[in-house]
Amino acid sequence: MLHVLYLFFNEGYASTAGPNLHRADLAVEAIRLTLLLHALVDAPEVTGLLALILLTDARAPTRTGP
Repeated sequence: MLHVLYLFFNEGYASTAGPNLHRADLAVEAIRLTLLLHALVDAPEVTGLLALILLTDARAPTRTGP
């Protein structure tokens, strides 16, 4: 499950196809699902994935800006 969530987020962060480099809809949905999993499962792996995704997503505006 964690691998799927990370791949889902990755596709939103750096789209492999289409005209947009960043697909915010996919990234936001992956974050939402990871937050939900974190609320349901108390595991360090889930917390680590959530931290990684949130940190990476915080860099998106700078990465795609001027």
